[in-house]
Amino acid sequence: PVLNKLATLLFLYVVEQHSADFLRLPAPAAFTPAHVVEVEDALARLIEDVRDQAVPLVDALGVSDFRLNSALGRSDGKVYENYLEWAMEDPLNRDGSGPAIRQDWFNKFYKPVLHGTAADDSSQQQRASKQNPRL
Repeated sequence: PVLNKLATLLFLYVVEQHSADFLRLPAPAAFTPAHVVEVEDALARLIEDVRDQAVPLVDALGVSDFRLNSALGRSDGKVYENYLEWAMEDPLNRDGSGPAIRQDWFNKFYKPVLHGTAADDSSQQQRASKQNPRL
């Protein structure tokens, strides 16, 4: 029964994702907005119905945490520890924290634009390339 529910869930999901196409079909086969609402409601009910079975089904497939690549879908249950580890590995969090990162971004990207030095750099490069065509 659960596989039938999953097949129905997939079908309803695809229909819901392409409902605009079904609305454009010729009159006898066309969906109405009421049909789309029925599909959305049926999809929501079916998701509720299979929710409790979803985690055991995914676990039964034996997909490794590495392959799943999800901070939340952990087989060891260490969701928050893993999420924090991922956040700390992010390059924005390695070189400093909060204000230091913002200051670095400001100095590197925004300050030259605000103070006109970015335009000056590009015009200097253009002048240099005109004087020396090899540049």
